[in-house]
Amino acid sequence: MIEYIHVLEQNLYEKQKEIGSFGEPFFLSENGTLPQINQALQLYNIPYIGSYSNGYPMGWPMMLLKMKLNPALLPAEMQTLDSWTQAELYVQIIDTGLLSRKKTLNLVVHPWVFPKLLPGQSGNVIVEMGIFNKDCTGIKPADKNNIAFNRIQPESVIPHPSGKAMCCSPNNARFSYSPELPVNDFWTFCRHGKRVVVCYMILINDPMLAEKMRQLLHISDNLNAAMTHFEENSIERIVPLIKQLQACHQRVTSR
Repeated sequence: MIEYIHVLEQNLYEKQKEIGSFGEPFFLSENGTLPQINQALQLYNIPYIGSYSNGYPMGWPMMLLKMKLNPALLPAEMQTLDSWTQAELYVQIIDTGLLSRKKTLNLVVHPWVFPKLLPGQSGNVIVEMGIFNKDCTGIKPADKNNIAFNRIQPESVIPHPSGKAMCCSPNNARFSYSPELPVNDFWTFCRHGKRVVVCYMILINDPMLAEKMRQLLHISDNLNAAMTHFEENSIERIVPLIKQLQACHQRVTSR
């Protein structure tokens, strides 16, 4: 059994107001507030990627955007999956240096599925999930227990206690990424009852690229400013990231 223990600073709830602070996502949304913290799992109530290994490290987003969802901008295979009346859209830019270097990752939706879970409580439901990677880079099926690709399929979501720790089980919804590439990207879909969440995930695998981005985001107070900083400071190593950010910006802001 893999234990998941995520240690947060005691003043995290206060730090939610400090947009762009180090150790927290650079966060943008329609109302300017961060998602709520899951009290049991000590994660924001959003989907994550994780590495099912000792400690179950999660890909903590360095940049998190909550945007209005325009179905016409989603991959074609996703557009007919839902009416989108109650859907959430998050764009996450993740430094994979915080993960283990195993090439197999998991899509972890436990905090989103169980937003009111309390420490010591368990849950067990089936949700519909999938990854959509057409016209994206670096993401492919794992060797077993794969998440569905370019479609959705049922997956178990089981948070539960183990001693003093909380666990995210089982070892499913798996996929492989390409850490040798500076940037990977893909879309995720999860439906639980009438709730739907879509994420556009950008994985930054190059440590220098991730650090440069973190520095630039820290001095940016909105996405347009962030884009301007990247353009002003662009060097050859950052070109792939700029392209991903530009694509992300166009997908989630075009009307």
